[in-house]
Amino acid sequence: GCSALFEIARCGGAWAQAVVDAGGVAAVVAALQAHPADVGVQGRSCGTLAAIAKGGAANAQAVADAGGAVEVVAAMRRYPSEMVVQADGCSALFEIARCGWAWARAVVDAGGVAAVVAALQAHPADVGVQGRSCGTLAAIAKGGAANAQAVADAGGGVEVVAAMRRYPSE
Repeated sequence: GCSALFEIARCGGAWAQAVVDAGGVAAVVAALQAHPADVGVQGRSCGTLAAIAKGGAANAQAVADAGGAVEVVAAMRRYPSEMVVQADGCSALFEIARCGWAWARAVVDAGGVAAVVAALQAHPADVGVQGRSCGTLAAIAKGGAANAQAVADAGGGVEVVAAMRRYPSE
């Protein structure tokens, strides 16, 4: 089910909105909750929420309101060594946070900063996780001084500098 919703939502705009209108956000969040021991469901669900939230601020709000950020963070904590969960989790948190202060704050409140910093630390050899993590921390910090402080307090700046040193050409 999550794979089908992902394929629809990734087409953007109206298609992502159609997934929201059909109750897809709640279905994906329920899948994350119902299958905590299935890494495949966890990873695909994070990717699906990212695709839905990428459809715009209203979609990001729907994901945040349904507890999507909280469940993505929970998946990232459950599977710290799984690059797909970490990369797609960071993408989902990025797509929520990039829509503005309130959305970035929802990611902070869900524990997203610590989860993203942990992803940076756990996957130093994966340029995809490093890039998505740095982008997510930037989107969170852009959400205002309190959010930037949360990133700094969690060691986000230190980890971003380390990633920049590891991948100077990226």
